Amino acid sequence: MILGLYWLIVFLIGAFTTFSVLKNIKGLNLRLLLNLSLPVSIGIASVMFVFLNIIGLSIYAILLLEFIVLIFLMKKQHASLPILVQGKKFNFQFFKYEIIVLVLIAFYIYSWLMNAGIFYFDSIKEPHGLWDAWSYWNMKAKFISRSPDSWTEIIGQLNSQDFHGDYPLMQSAFIASSWLFTGKESVWIPIVSSFVFTFCTIGLLTGAVTYFSTLKRGLIAGIVLLSTPFFFTLGDSQYADITVGFFYLASIVFITLADNTGDKKNMNVFFISAGVMASMAAWSKNEGLLFICCLIISRSVLKIKKPVELWLEMKWFVLGLLPVVLLLLYYKTFIAAPNDILEAQNSTGFDKLTDIERYKLIGSWFIQRAMNFGEWIFNPVFLFIPLVLIKGFDNSKKTLNGFLFLFLMLGGFFFSYVVSYIELVFHLSTSVHRLFFQLFPCFIFLSLLSLKKGE
Repeated sequence: MILGLYWLIVFLIGAFTTFSVLKNIKGLNLRLLLNLSLPVSIGIASVMFVFLNIIGLSIYAILLLEFIVLIFLMKKQHASLPILVQGKKFNFQFFKYEIIVLVLIAFYIYSWLMNAGIFYFDSIKEPHGLWDAWSYWNMKAKFISRSPDSWTEIIGQLNSQDFHGDYPLMQSAFIASSWLFTGKESVWIPIVSSFVFTFCTIGLLTGAVTYFSTLKRGLIAGIVLLSTPFFFTLGDSQYADITVGFFYLASIVFITLADNTGDKKNMNVFFISAGVMASMAAWSKNEGLLFICCLIISRSVLKIKKPVELWLEMKWFVLGLLPVVLLLLYYKTFIAAPNDILEAQNSTGFDKLTDIERYKLIGSWFIQRAMNFGEWIFNPVFLFIPLVLIKGFDNSKKTLNGFLFLFLMLGGFFFSYVVSYIELVFHLSTSVHRLFFQLFPCFIFLSLLSLKKGE
């Protein structure tokens, strides 16, 4: 009962927060709002729980404060709620769509239901998830829920190389707070959390591509992700790569909204929101910090001849970043053990940087994993080649800048292997494919938006 109330409150906080950002965009729909609100709710709940717990509030004091925040948001936004239904008809006009769109809709629904069923049965088979889930995220959640007054000391003593004590607390804190309200460590809570991020990534991708282009392209985007087997393997394994990938995509979507709005006030709000989403990525996995750096660099390249515009963008973007990033820096500085890769750097670091064979090995693994990406019969990336040939490629600066961001991320991933202390083949074999999947939703989004307009 208490858990249901907690989830309802945090969901409504996320929904009203998301609505306050999106309410002024033309064509706002419930699908886009829902697929942003659910994961944002988990992110907000995680951040609020850690911050308020650190300053000494009990779990029920935290719930009360969240309820007060909800009342404030409802009072502030209730007058704007009619925007959701103004001028909208909810009757589905089946015959207004061309045949190809109806086929895509049918296949999308079929694929969604089939993958939801597979997710359920895989979760029954492995209710604790795979290695990363139970050894990092869920284990930390147990420490927090069992010792809510002293978990900071326990996590600070974790061995960095074996348990990665510095990993952020997005999943762990939300799971722990939910366990505290239930009074038991239910395996269904991390399963539900992973389900939300997995399927809301698909929904956000579909909705965002539809909003910026056409329903047909939006459905294609969703179907590509729905048809990629390893995406759901990561999801039902409760790995955080899906979580961080969602926030990458959400941040890129808000930046795209900012680039396409003609309203200065909306643009500022969208850049703040992009910053919040980027900070949530950093709160999910360490790679989120790389994401923030790459995003800032790519935008700086785009606006290099317009420094005033760049300054205004970065001002609002950093404003959105600050709250969560400051909490993350506090956690990493005063609570968590040092990062294992940084801690392991010594006099051999320069030798790794100058080892040509190391670069060749990493490059070969990147190419190999790129070619057999996603466990498809053929590489899904090749699906976009005929689309580009048929529709043409929009080589505008903003389009090219999106792909620059992807290359910067891949470059950052590459360099992390160069300096890694872990046996290189083992490290590559267990993580390259997952890093690629963090970027895959962004790649689909940017690729379909890069096609020239028109059906």
